[in-house]
Amino acid sequence: MPTKLLLFYVACTMTYASSMTTIVHEAIEHNHKLKSYKYSIQAAFERVDLAKDQLWPSLNASASIGKDKYYYNYPSGRIDYDTKTTSYQIFLKQPIYRPKIFDLIKESKLKVRYAQIQKRDFINSLVRQVLGLYVDILYYHAIQILYSKQIDNYNAILHEIKQKRALRFATDTDVALAKADLATAVSNKAQAQYTLQSLLHRLAIYIGKVPSVSASLHDSIKDFSISKLSIEHNPQLLLAKMDVQIAANEIKKRKKSFYPTLDLSASYGDTDSSDSITRRKNSRIFLELQVPLFSKQNFDAIDEATYLYQASKQNFFDTKERLRLQSINVYYNIISTKNLLQMDLSVIEAKKLYKKQALLSYRSSLISLSDLSKAINSLYDALIQKEYHKKELTKNLIEYFYLAGKLMKRYKQIDSFIIKE
Repeated sequence: MPTKLLLFYVACTMTYASSMTTIVHEAIEHNHKLKSYKYSIQAAFERVDLAKDQLWPSLNASASIGKDKYYYNYPSGRIDYDTKTTSYQIFLKQPIYRPKIFDLIKESKLKVRYAQIQKRDFINSLVRQVLGLYVDILYYHAIQILYSKQIDNYNAILHEIKQKRALRFATDTDVALAKADLATAVSNKAQAQYTLQSLLHRLAIYIGKVPSVSASLHDSIKDFSISKLSIEHNPQLLLAKMDVQIAANEIKKRKKSFYPTLDLSASYGDTDSSDSITRRKNSRIFLELQVPLFSKQNFDAIDEATYLYQASKQNFFDTKERLRLQSINVYYNIISTKNLLQMDLSVIEAKKLYKKQALLSYRSSLISLSDLSKAINSLYDALIQKEYHKKELTKNLIEYFYLAGKLMKRYKQIDSFIIKE
């Protein structure tokens, strides 16, 4: 393999240890779409300046040089003229009253705010996706460890069964069952490892490299304090609200098409020509008043803006109700999952005792290997279920903060329940 290709392969496959906070920061830094919002916001500020610039005077100049050839016929004969002419003129125009400009300035300012909220919404969604992947990775990392412990248990049992078989205290069926249980645990671990690697590479798409995660969610996540949060700061709701404000301003702006406008215009020019009758040093100053009398197009434009305003209002109400219902649903999912997690801990304690008693009974030949396998499997099923409920609780917390528009501020509280191994 060529050296450059080898180095590229190593760079793509190397891993590094990451925390939740590190991954969030790197996802934000690595995202090119997010970088584009910076320039979109700057462009929005420039549009405000462009709108304000319409209040400034405009100054233009023109100049010309050429020849003028003509003749006059008189009763006495024809007279030819062949003159060289140079001229220049300077024009100044100062808006005095243009009410539409102020609505245009307001619209531009609203769109600056809109672009800023769009950036917030994108960050909110990006962090939600990245954290969701990270929590899934923690889950599969945890159950992979559980399957490893289960494999160790079955390896020990298989070793013990083989010894008993040699002494004729166990049958070939017992050995086959122990091997089958071991193979199932090995297969489950392999599936967990495959899913874990897949998730790590999916996360690498967001942060530019494959992380190495050696952490797990602590059981105390069940004690996470949660209160009802408002959705008023959700960026999607804020964008819908901004749409209403922009649509309302558009109606005002279009109504101003019926307003008169007043400008102050001034000009100065000079012409140099061999024709002695050419006008020279021309200066003018005057007020220009324009009064719209009738335009069917303006009436239709206002009707259109009014309908768009009503549409934006209904969209705002729909967005608010949808987010409110989602928030309520996620809140009660959090409460129920916390309760399930609390019950998991009680179940695990009972399953541990069950496994311990089953192992003693098996060694005393009071129960079969099949009964012991059930006890072991039931314990690990309970442990995996606990990890699943921790994952679901954490993802629900992420979703809840996302809906409240406070994910960037609150996710570090979740990070405090992640323990490094």
